[in-house]
Amino acid sequence: MVQGELHGGSPETTITDIAEIQNATSTEVTFVGNSRYYKHLETTDAAAVILPAKYSGDFTPRIVVQNPQLAVKILIDHFRPLRPQSFEGVHETAVIHQTAKIGENVTIGPGAVIGLDSIIGDKTIIGSNVNIGQECSVGHDTHIYPGVTLYDRCTIGARVILHSGTVIGSDGYGFTQEDGIHKKIRQVGSVRIEDDVEIGSNCSIDRATLGETIIGEGSKLDNLVQIGHNVKIGKGCLIVAQVGIAGSTKLGDYVIVGGQAGFAGHLQIGDQVTVASKAGVTKDIDAGQTVSGFPAIPHNDDRRQIVYIRQLPEMVQRLKDLEGKLAQGDSSE
Repeated sequence: MVQGELHGGSPETTITDIAEIQNATSTEVTFVGNSRYYKHLETTDAAAVILPAKYSGDFTPRIVVQNPQLAVKILIDHFRPLRPQSFEGVHETAVIHQTAKIGENVTIGPGAVIGLDSIIGDKTIIGSNVNIGQECSVGHDTHIYPGVTLYDRCTIGARVILHSGTVIGSDGYGFTQEDGIHKKIRQVGSVRIEDDVEIGSNCSIDRATLGETIIGEGSKLDNLVQIGHNVKIGKGCLIVAQVGIAGSTKLGDYVIVGGQAGFAGHLQIGDQVTVASKAGVTKDIDAGQTVSGFPAIPHNDDRRQIVYIRQLPEMVQRLKDLEGKLAQGDSSE
């Protein structure tokens, strides 16, 4: 099933489930994807352990694979398939505007609201208390969890997952000042979430001032991510929790952003850039770079600076010693 190679043990062993290595039983399979967990191999009761090809020990029985995480995904889907919803069809308490178009085999939960001229694709699941505004479009096989809000004129692609508490299409942070008073610039653009995107819980994706805020195909956002107005995120990007991206910044394809990183506005971030956790990005970044620190600079430069900073107390003491010797007329050093 996982395209692995068995070392030791019997191929006839029955596996009934997958479990974490500390708690696995003699009928369960487990895995180790990170070397720091190798220590648990000494005590696990698992029937077999999935290990990466780089593992050099002699633990058996083991199933060697190239990608343990992919193997886990396959086994979770096999042993823990998604359960059917507790209800099917449209719940009697849902409020659906008469102009809305609902596809085939759609599930709409209690208290959900779907506005004027909105379109819901086939086999999509709308959880309880979801609010979908006017002129929205939701693709097929999408799952919107309870408590999600879509403002007017948002477009959601196929096979998208939106987790609870997320808001799509809230106003971008746009103001101008006149005579000391902050005047709101109406945000009249939209948001487009492309196919196969997953957005975690309690994220805010702001609508564009004009045009679109875009989350590209296959990108995955963690919980508590803030995307400003007119931001463009390419395909296949990974954005971890508590990241904030200010307005009109553009991320290329397959960008990885660590937790709590922040981006100034109107930046251009190239393809396959990696931004470390807590980095503060204030300038454009060329494709393929790895950056860290605040302000974000190439990662190796940041590491050297950290080393120098840690040496500062010793350097200061040496400087004081040298100044003292010079003051006493000793210039031998």
